[in-house]
Amino acid sequence: YKVKKLKDVQDRISTGGGTEFSPVFEYLNNNKLKKYNMLIYFTDGKGETELKVKPKGYKVLWVISGKGDKISLKNPYGAVKKLSKVEEKNKGNVLDLKDVMYDGYSMNNQQPIL
Repeated sequence: YKVKKLKDVQDRISTGGGTEFSPVFEYLNNNKLKKYNMLIYFTDGKGETELKVKPKGYKVLWVISGKGDKISLKNPYGAVKKLSKVEEKNKGNVLDLKDVMYDGYSMNNQQPIL
């Protein structure tokens, strides 16, 4: 909406949060990104309960991060995995390959996606 005067500013709508996941699927489907065969969607899991647009021609992996514990979708059309917190090691400013593989958030203990 357009605002010309202070009185034109509308109150913020309280929707309780939540992500609309469907626009991402709509974009991918409409742009026929054939060289991509998987969508990895990082989210807190809070959002719509039904996708308005179904994925076409690619697999979907939902990665639940932060304080989220499950996906709000009744049918997620793919695998849903929750990141687990991994204890941080204090080694100063030194990083090695093991840090990249095992520190921070990890999905190393997850089952493979078929």
